[in-house]
Amino acid sequence: MQDEEFFTTCHQIRSVWASIKECINILEAKSASLADCFIQMIKLAVAIFRLPSSNSYKSAAIQVFNHHYLEFQHPAYLLCYCLHSYYRGFGINDDGFRDAAITATTLWQNLGYPEEECKQLLTQFRHFDQKLKPYDLDYVLNLDTPELWWSSIRLKKCYIRDLALQLFGISPSQAGCELNFSMLKWMIGDRRVRLDVKKLKGMSKIRSYHLASIKNELSYYGKDLSSAELREIANISTVSNIISLNDEDDDITDNILLEERREMEIQTRTNLVLEDFIDLSQSLDNMETVGSENNDNVDERNGN
Repeated sequence: MQDEEFFTTCHQIRSVWASIKECINILEAKSASLADCFIQMIKLAVAIFRLPSSNSYKSAAIQVFNHHYLEFQHPAYLLCYCLHSYYRGFGINDDGFRDAAITATTLWQNLGYPEEECKQLLTQFRHFDQKLKPYDLDYVLNLDTPELWWSSIRLKKCYIRDLALQLFGISPSQAGCELNFSMLKWMIGDRRVRLDVKKLKGMSKIRSYHLASIKNELSYYGKDLSSAELREIANISTVSNIISLNDEDDDITDNILLEERREMEIQTRTNLVLEDFIDLSQSLDNMETVGSENNDNVDERNGN
């Protein structure tokens, strides 16, 4: 216990655990957003990145981080980080900004908007990144929220604002998990003790999906039907429908194999995945210093 190296290693590991604790506390809040998830991932990655190579814990921490990062690999997380009015994609490189811009236009197009509006959204995204008017307003920590800040942009056709408000309205919290646990207990009961976890998980997903989409999935929802009509609806399920479901299962299997291959590639890496598009040598805590320098450059561009 008198070995100084032992206590140094413990102190270094403590910095990682402190980031994990902060991450849990923030993401448990109902107001947590996709950007908050990604910001905490960056802070945790920075803590691991700062561990010296001599620390044997670092390689294991990198593998665990890369493995769990697959759960947050959806491009919407990166886009939300770039659209956060305070961070504005701090530390992101050219590839990361390009991916975020492509994600923004793709999401907007998938929402049914024409190509011309997608181009305008991309231009507005560039203006926001450069803090050009009207996106040059300051963001006050602990007072402002991304939703409040974006709502203050009064342009009539501000597509980037509309997209940002929709993204920040998505809650990544699993507040309804307690209800799911209750339903799982009901499914298992006292006798179905041989159900494996995978099958139970599938049953829960099916139930949650149909509850969320009951009006779309069940054409007879909310209608007064006779027993004969209900019997006819039940007989609609034909063998051809079952065959089509099997084809969908094949597609799902291919996607699973692709994800497994991608996970194996990530597990063989010796560096953090976030290093591909974010400069982890700059901590988010240094934003105020870097931000003041950028604000001076913005004032010069705006002619102030």
